[in-house]
Amino acid sequence: MSAIPLSPRANGKPSRAASVPCARMDVRFTAWVLDLMVYFIIGSLFFVVAGLVLLLDTNYGEVDPTERALWAFLGIWFSSLPVTLLYVLMFWAWRGQTVGKLAMGIRVAQEDGRPLGFGGALRRLLAHFIYPAAVLGLVTAAVYAGLDLTGIAAAAGLGLLLTFAGYALAFFTPQHRALHDYLAGTVVVDEE
Repeated sequence: MSAIPLSPRANGKPSRAASVPCARMDVRFTAWVLDLMVYFIIGSLFFVVAGLVLLLDTNYGEVDPTERALWAFLGIWFSSLPVTLLYVLMFWAWRGQTVGKLAMGIRVAQEDGRPLGFGGALRRLLAHFIYPAAVLGLVTAAVYAGLDLTGIAAAAGLGLLLTFAGYALAFFTPQHRALHDYLAGTVVVDEE
């Protein structure tokens, strides 16, 4: 198990123990799966509300939905994404933990072990956007280059491979840090 040294206080003494143990990969993965369940629940709740709007507009399926109702359905359902991102941001800023990390006894911290705070949480959240940016960027480049569907699919595959490599980096670094951790200056540690 690797550990990160903590920065000393102004008086030269460590702020906590000599180091904070970094979270193991199996624990991080389990926390991620638990967080996916939370994200699914949030998305499902918004989908149910959006479905009710659509159901009421169609008189419980008796008539076709109006265009306005379809747009309302999509708007309500897709608004679950910013709500989910806000949930992650606020929990990271508050405790350095989402529900999955809390359940597994780990937290996200700055490289020196200090709490993230709002700025650190925002940096880490934004760093996660490197992955979809890679996929969308390569697909967009393939479309503009005039590639056929096979070429576009290959570009998407390359983007997904780069995404996988960014996450897989955590398996090969001493502190189990993924690409987004390096970009944001964060590390996932065992809770003290």
